[in-house]
This record gives sequence, C-alpha cells and structure tokens, in this order.
Amino acid sequence: MADICMKFAHHYAPDEVKKRIQNAFEKSSEKFMLTTMWDENTCHISGPVKGVVNITSQEIIIEIKLGLAMKLMRSTIEEGLRSSIEKVLKR
Repeated sequence: MADICMKFAHHYAPDEVKKRIQNAFEKSSEKFMLTTMWDENTCHISGPVKGVVNITSQEIIIEIKLGLAMKLMRSTIEEGLRSSIEKVLKR
C-alpha cells in the first residue's frame, strides 16, 4: 500500500503532461537521488522512495511508498510533490 496517494485533474494532452513532469523530475532527481524510468505514460520512481506516476487523459495519479527514514518526512515530501505538480500544470 502506498504511503502517499494523490490525484490531479488536468486538461492537457497526456504527452504534454508527460513532457512537463519529465522536465520537473530532471531538475529534482539528482537532488533527491531518484531514478525515473518511463514506460509510455507511466513513470516508475526508485531511490529513497519508490512509486509510480500514471498519466491519463484527464488526471495524474501518484502513488509513493516511503522508506523508513523518509516516513518521518512524509508531510514535507507530500507538500513538495503537490506544489511541484501544481506548478507544472499551471505553466
């Protein structure tokens, strides 16, 4: 079961959302030691956190499993993730 589950509605083409999220992940993956691997419109995340980002025609679905140490920072991670996705969708 995921520790963080989020859904965001969007009105863009899935490819546009994917491009925007890829750009955001590129900027933060080194900082947070994350590895991302895309399979069509699904991004698999690994590192101190593990998870999946699914992009559909109407929403972005994020499910993240936190490691033990990262669970202590859950609210900070959740707020940062929410802020990043909302910023990506407003561009």
